[in-house]
Amino acid sequence: MTLSLPYRGYLLGSLRDPAAAAAYVNAAIAEGGPELLLAVLRDVAEAHGGIGVLSAAAGVNRQHAYRVLARDGNPRLSTLASLLAAAGLQLSVGVASGARRKRKPGRVRSRRASRTGGVPGGKSLTPLTPCTPSAGRPSGGRPPG
Repeated sequence: MTLSLPYRGYLLGSLRDPAAAAAYVNAAIAEGGPELLLAVLRDVAEAHGGIGVLSAAAGVNRQHAYRVLARDGNPRLSTLASLLAAAGLQLSVGVASGARRKRKPGRVRSRRASRTGGVPGGKSLTPLTPCTPSAGRPSGGRPPG
């Protein structure tokens, strides 16, 4: 007699842990396309009591959550973020492996722009100063006179 746990039960039990769920979702993003991501999100939802329970916790309409997580679903970013937050997860962006920086950071300015203070036509602008109410001004905001 072999002692083993059913795969599905073990998977759903482990996905209740936010760290395991995050690793599972990140692996799906790295390895597959949108279809795999939606399947993984359905697993995470099932681990947290089902799509109905997760949608209620997220404040998302239940039918909408079912449509979003369907095989051909097309979730909005806000809906996806709400459902993930209800499962104790968050969206983030990282640098793709092998990605290189294309330019040096900072704004590239032409010689003319640096001579003219960055203003087209060579006109210079005076810096803006914060507007502070003075004691002698009426409350309407206009200067007297």
